Amino acid sequence: MDYLAHTENLEGKVDFLKDHLLRVATKAEKFAKVFGGDSEAKVAGLLHDLGKFRDEFQSYLRNERESSVDTHHAVYGAAHSYFNTNIASSFAIAGHHSGLHNCRDLESLIFDKKYDSQNRIPSLIGKFNKFIGEIPNKVDSPSFFISNTLTAEFYIRMLFSCLVDADYLDTDEHFTGIIREPLDLKIRYDYLLGRLQEERSHKSKDGLINQTRNQIYELCLEKCNLPQGFFTLTVPTGGGKTLSSMALLYLTLKSGD
Repeated sequence: MDYLAHTENLEGKVDFLKDHLLRVATKAEKFAKVFGGDSEAKVAGLLHDLGKFRDEFQSYLRNERESSVDTHHAVYGAAHSYFNTNIASSFAIAGHHSGLHNCRDLESLIFDKKYDSQNRIPSLIGKFNKFIGEIPNKVDSPSFFISNTLTAEFYIRMLFSCLVDADYLDTDEHFTGIIREPLDLKIRYDYLLGRLQEERSHKSKDGLINQTRNQIYELCLEKCNLPQGFFTLTVPTGGGKTLSSMALLYLTLKSGD
């Protein structure tokens, strides 16, 4: 059986599941390499559409049935990762269409009886192994992943972003035939700071409130020379937090560029 990932594009070509999973895995792995998440991102890419190996989903793509609980596909790859304690990729896979879940919602999804993921996964993995190859049960997560809760949450978000970008880019390429080149994301700090200063130059400096806003702004600029850390900007509504915090951000990033 030729398992499909997507229906026909404008040229009448379907997107086969094997090809889609391999391409997404390659893209996600490349995106995540910069922060050491490439091993897990690759596996997440391979597993993100595991549920599309279900006959029910294939019937749905062939317009033989309507969308339903039986055509939900993200839960199975997420469950497989969860059962193999690859928690970060489980979060990323489960949310690659709907957005990140919290811990309770992720577990509710995986153990929901209507999906019966524990009993259905072996058959899906068997199909994956037959058409693509064996999936690693363990991944190499970066050492900082388990250092504390905050870094773990950040890592999950980065992994999620890599998977979503890889999936959407690959799907877009299938339907449009356009290969998107990576964007030049180099930040032009001087230009952005200049735009910020120009915006401020049009604002009034008269009155106590405006004077206070300027004081807050100048204080933010002073803090950009402090050692790296977490800072709070506790200012009431109307105190100019947006422009002041943006100036702090641009100058801090520029100094570390």
